[in-house]
Amino acid sequence: MDRRGPAPARRWAAWLAQWAALAALYYLAIHLALRGRAGPPRDWIFALAGSGDWLAALLGAASFRLAAGGFAAASREAEDRRALSSCLAGAPPQDGKRYAAAGRIAPLAAPLAAPLSGTACVAYLYRIGGGDEVRKPVMVGAELASARVRPTRRAGEAPLAFAGLALAPAVVATGGPAGEVRLLGFPRFEGFPEAALDGDAAYVRAAAYVAATPFEDVGEGEAEHLLVEPLSLAADAEEPLRRDWRVAGRQAIERGDRLAETLVAEGAEVCALGLFHAAEGGLAPDVSPQGRPLRLLRGDAATVAAALAREGRGRAALGLALLVVPHALLAALLLLAR
Repeated sequence: MDRRGPAPARRWAAWLAQWAALAALYYLAIHLALRGRAGPPRDWIFALAGSGDWLAALLGAASFRLAAGGFAAASREAEDRRALSSCLAGAPPQDGKRYAAAGRIAPLAAPLAAPLSGTACVAYLYRIGGGDEVRKPVMVGAELASARVRPTRRAGEAPLAFAGLALAPAVVATGGPAGEVRLLGFPRFEGFPEAALDGDAAYVRAAAYVAATPFEDVGEGEAEHLLVEPLSLAADAEEPLRRDWRVAGRQAIERGDRLAETLVAEGAEVCALGLFHAAEGGLAPDVSPQGRPLRLLRGDAATVAAALAREGRGRAALGLALLVVPHALLAALLLLAR
């Protein structure tokens, strides 16, 4: 079952096309405002190499597009809050609609063993090597652009060498009309802390895992896109979903490598948000042009609802700032040019 959404290149192309169309409209408006009322502009900003109007148009269009993205993201957070409220109110899920399953997560069979710590869990992410953090997917406009593991490094730290993830066949026990809701794809983790491991035991376990694991090879330049594909991978009802990558041909770990894991523990209180598929009784990633992943948030329903509200307010405030501040500056420049 393949639930992959539009390719990242297509999403970027759509974003750029929208930006170009907006810039053309901005240019027309600026051109008419300046030349229709005051003749050729004399302000040095607009006269720069004869392309000042286009510069202002591009900046104005970019701020408008980014602001629209902030408002769209706030709207999506509100949609997910409504889905969670419906779940808590006992509303049954509808096929093909956004649904929230809040409860304890459990594997359908044996739990997984995390590769670096050996901890029993339902799902994990791990990485070996450098890098400051596993970043959340970045929303560009209304589209999911990427979920990145950046190979940036601290001074004296090795670059990212190995990374991977796994998800056991799992369900969220809601206690409501939906009963046990399956996870039909690899989710985006939210609120699950990444733990750094150190000591001889952790390095011995990591070295043994690397030696025994068949890895997919990726170049160092591809490392930042490692999590794009898994966010749309379909989970199996019987076998764990698992992916392991080796970056730039590394064959073994080194003592300076940083070891880090993010785990979803068996029995943890979670909230899963995705599209409900009645035939399979579970939640899957959204493969529409919006490209929304399956989300897995840590905490009970009240905690998750509060987090969604905070994030929605923050995104709305960011969108408002991106809309008001650049356009106020642009208006001031237009007045000066007159």
